[in-house]
Amino acid sequence: MIVYGLDIENKKEVMQWLDGIRKCLGDARPLWQAMIPKIKEFVAYEFHPTQDSHKGWASLKKKYKESKIRAGHAPGIGVRTGRLAYAAGEKAIKTLNEKSLIWQLDESIPVENGERYAKSFHFGSDDIPARNIYKYTALRVNSFLTLDFKQFNSGATHASFTYAWFKKSLQQQGFK
Repeated sequence: MIVYGLDIENKKEVMQWLDGIRKCLGDARPLWQAMIPKIKEFVAYEFHPTQDSHKGWASLKKKYKESKIRAGHAPGIGVRTGRLAYAAGEKAIKTLNEKSLIWQLDESIPVENGERYAKSFHFGSDDIPARNIYKYTALRVNSFLTLDFKQFNSGATHASFTYAWFKKSLQQQGFK
């Protein structure tokens, strides 16, 4: 599960600025809704079909990786059927409220042969090492949001979905 937040410099000043925005805006659900396609894109990156080491996940055992390749599957981790990426991205459980977006793996999606191993994949089990599905997704979203907040006043933004939402909302409220 991911709960988005910010880890930024000048926290006191930024929190005061954000409090002013909160008083004007109140409800961030339009922002969260606008972010969903980008987050899905980031989640898809977690499941690269040809790499198994860029994520910081434990590598596949050599024999298993070789058997996957012999069977005609991509050597990447968690990509054989595409269902794990589907459970983590497209069909993730999304909870949007005024202040937060919670993005959670849908553990009920059968991944292969009717088995539901998404939870074991993410948290680990006796025979599967834990592989945090959202490790880089959380980092990428947080870096986009942090950069937007730092560059908001200058208009030089990196993630247009946050800037456009903030600018429109603030202008409607007369906030500067």
